[in-house]
Amino acid sequence: DISNYTVLVRNVPTTLRSSDGDNMLFHFFKEFYRDQVIGAHIIPNLAYLEEAMEQRNYNLKKLGYYVELNNKNGKRAMIMLGSRMLCLRREKVDAVNHYKKKIQEIDSIIPKLKTIGFKENTGVAFITFSSKEIQQFVLRNFNSKIK
Repeated sequence: DISNYTVLVRNVPTTLRSSDGDNMLFHFFKEFYRDQVIGAHIIPNLAYLEEAMEQRNYNLKKLGYYVELNNKNGKRAMIMLGSRMLCLRREKVDAVNHYKKKIQEIDSIIPKLKTIGFKENTGVAFITFSSKEIQQFVLRNFNSKIK
């Protein structure tokens, strides 16, 4: 199983973390281990994307609830927006339209968040080698240099 020959590498230098980081990292390891390197993959930072997806799922649930409520009652459900503390800025809006708009806003930023996640990656990568022997050799070398 090829996954048995994969090593987790932390603190990947920023010079190897560009948007084409996988390729740069692959060639970096290839210089030292020649044909023994099968792949190199930097882990993207997708925290912002995960947060956006959670918000999207929350708004989808709300949208589903209000669509069902509208169908059940036969009239449009309204919600109050704005701060309860600052009563001056509160407004009543159509719930379905509001949640559709929120979902569209989130959908429009998701591609940008994916791009940011790959540019601002975690500095952690997986390097896959062609054999268990080379994988263990690399682990021994790195572990001895760390101590």
